[in-house]
Amino acid sequence: MPSLKWPSVEEQIAAHKVRTGSALEQLIRAHQDFGVLRPEEATDELGYPPWLRVYWRKRHPEARYPAGDPTGGYPLSMGNVLEMMLADQDRPEWSEAAKAVSSEPAPQKPPSRRTPRSTDRRGR
Repeated sequence: MPSLKWPSVEEQIAAHKVRTGSALEQLIRAHQDFGVLRPEEATDELGYPPWLRVYWRKRHPEARYPAGDPTGGYPLSMGNVLEMMLADQDRPEWSEAAKAVSSEPAPQKPPSRRTPRSTDRRGR
């Protein structure tokens, strides 16, 4: 399987003409965890940038994103969300969302599934 080529953060910022230092730039930089996306999303034709997909998924972890769904599981209004974000790049919610991601605790290692050895009736 060929390796995936996600655009660099600089390419993503330039592609949408995001202003340097804007709250939206902070949000984009904070949402680069492409491991939460399906591999085929790197080449689909939905037109949503990867940072927006990551942002959406982090805000909606309960949603399902099936590979066979022509929308990718994203809402039909996703294009409108992108337009709104690009039109108002310094909206306070964007920097708040970026700060929330940077302050998230590191994922905890799941507890071991090993069960303690059983003991006989005498405690051995």
